[in-house]
Amino acid sequence: IGTRELMGLHGAIRWWRDAFKPALGTLLLLSGPLLAQALLIWQTGGIWSNTKQQLDPWELAGALLVGPLCEELVFRACLLSILDQWGGWSPFWAVFWSAFLFSLAHGYRLIFNRDNLLPILVQMAFTGLFGVYAGVLFVWHRQVLACILAHMLAN
Repeated sequence: IGTRELMGLHGAIRWWRDAFKPALGTLLLLSGPLLAQALLIWQTGGIWSNTKQQLDPWELAGALLVGPLCEELVFRACLLSILDQWGGWSPFWAVFWSAFLFSLAHGYRLIFNRDNLLPILVQMAFTGLFGVYAGVLFVWHRQVLACILAHMLAN
């Protein structure tokens, strides 16, 4: 196996299997929170009716493009591949440890904000669960594109 194939960066993308099918699975997985958010927006009269924040295009680009691309390349294409293929770990443990480290990486706010721990711990729990989901996608498809699209949708 070559490095590009190992990292899920190999050539031929089967769009239905490697991209759209995982994206539909992600939307199904997130349909509950998406529906809850839509109902909240509908009840409050719109997205901007109860907030004074403006949509920052750089923050949006980071959350929807840069973050998913970089994090999936690091945690799935590199780390999971190393543990699974080169490290000789079973896929179960490779997915578990890459998801665990993915969760820890999202706990960086614990260093700066110790007053409000619950939201940070909840985010870490959900990113850990998403890390398992993305890890399973990567093991099944061996295509990092599926993980990147799922991460973009999740964000």
